[in-house]
Amino acid sequence: MNDRLRDLLHAVFPPRERASKEERLAASDARAPKLLLAVTVIAALLLPVGSSVGNRLTGAVCSSTGCDQPVSVLPACEAVGRDRLMAGQMLAFSTTSIDGAQRASTYGDGQVEVAVDDPDRQDSVLLYAFPDSAAAQRWLLAGSSTATAAIDAGAGPAPAGVADGYRGAAGTIGLIGDTEQEPRATAQRTGPWDGVLGELEERDAVSGTSRRVTVLDLGTEAGSSPQPQAARFAAELGLTGLLSVSVTHAQGGTPQRVEIAGWGSEQWSLDALRAADSAGDQPSRALSLDDDGAVWRVYSLDLRRQTNATVFQAAWDTADAFGVEASAALQDRLAGDAIFAEATIATGPDAQPADLVESMGLSLVRSSADQAMETQVVDARSADLAVAGSQLQPLLSCEDPDAQADEEDAA
Repeated sequence: MNDRLRDLLHAVFPPRERASKEERLAASDARAPKLLLAVTVIAALLLPVGSSVGNRLTGAVCSSTGCDQPVSVLPACEAVGRDRLMAGQMLAFSTTSIDGAQRASTYGDGQVEVAVDDPDRQDSVLLYAFPDSAAAQRWLLAGSSTATAAIDAGAGPAPAGVADGYRGAAGTIGLIGDTEQEPRATAQRTGPWDGVLGELEERDAVSGTSRRVTVLDLGTEAGSSPQPQAARFAAELGLTGLLSVSVTHAQGGTPQRVEIAGWGSEQWSLDALRAADSAGDQPSRALSLDDDGAVWRVYSLDLRRQTNATVFQAAWDTADAFGVEASAALQDRLAGDAIFAEATIATGPDAQPADLVESMGLSLVRSSADQAMETQVVDARSADLAVAGSQLQPLLSCEDPDAQADEEDAA
């Protein structure tokens, strides 16, 4: 027997002192399910398609316990602008809850963040980063209490602990990950309080950068808002319901980037944002919601540019946050220099704006509460607003709508 097979068998059946013949016969029935599991994994190792078979086995277990959800990742296109690159990092294309205390978010660039409630600190979150969904799935399966119960239950009357044997065997051939992986970052939740749905303070253990996410409650009824100045500013940006302001700082505390996001409002367009004077207009505060889902919009502004940083600080870091003049200046910077992205998120047929606001607010501060929103993007678009006259381009395909229109005109 070669060394690899011996290690694999020892992972499922730890060596022990030789038992009597009677003891071996009595234990044979209980060990049968383990033997079947070992044969399955060994077959996956030895077959020419072993890696594929093994991963399908892992995937089947994970799917049955809720930790495998279809996700959309941006296709690789020949021509890629900065809006497409940034949108892949800004938009979580899929967010799902696992085992009640974990939330996995897959972004358009393929990376996955898993938020885990810190068992030692109340309202504290541990954030783990993975390069792709396969790596995240292996790690989730390795530490999933639900998967443990499912594997043990599937072994029938065998003694508890079959899952440990499976993990040892699967770990030997790389089907599951290392549960000892260190978190990329830690975060602390606070709130809610009047006019604020919640706040998250995040610190990256590797780079030393930090991020603060503040989620303001804008209300969902026309003419009434817990944050009237912020609601007016958000309406000009095509945002409603809530306003998420996420500021990333370098290790020394210098602001690097701000992302401003919220649910999309009806009857709004980039042209309206760029209008020279919209003071006389009254943008709709009705949340854009139809059979396809609800629209989520986000702006990303580079604060390493001093003009952007100065204008943002005047609008946000003051007692009179989002005052009229400061908001108008920030709106101008966003309209002329931000990356803009929007996504249609699938919702149920009975979705209500107030429920969407509450559940997304919980999700933004990485809450594992049952009410926190699970998302699946069904369509997405982006634009680089620094490019004069730029329009929304599809993110889920490489087609250029402008080029197609030119071809149709020529025909």
